Amino acid sequence: MTEIGFYSLFISLFISAYSAITAISGAKTQRGEMIASAENAAIAVFGFLTLSAAAMVYSLVTRDFQIEYVSKYTSQGLPIAYTIAAFYAGQEGSLLFWVWVLSIFGMIVVFQNKEKNRQLMP
Repeated sequence: MTEIGFYSLFISLFISAYSAITAISGAKTQRGEMIASAENAAIAVFGFLTLSAAAMVYSLVTRDFQIEYVSKYTSQGLPIAYTIAAFYAGQEGSLLFWVWVLSIFGMIVVFQNKEKNRQLMP
């Protein structure tokens, strides 16, 4: 499960870079298909980051102590609510949490502005 989380995080890095470059290029050249591709990439980033965050929470809940993050911030006697909250306990987890929240907001903006504010979308 950790490999799924790692690779989905790695893939989301490249997709988000693609999305930024494509959005800028599409705005400069006024090409709607490039802007639409950048919007779809932003939605894909949300999907991959959700997969990565789910892998982290799964590792915490199953108490996979082979993972350094899990062994540093949880223990066997920790209640499940605090174990899930350990997702936000360390720097790595909180960064993953915040980038996931930002991708949620980005996805909301893309869906809310499908028909309106098209000149602002790139």
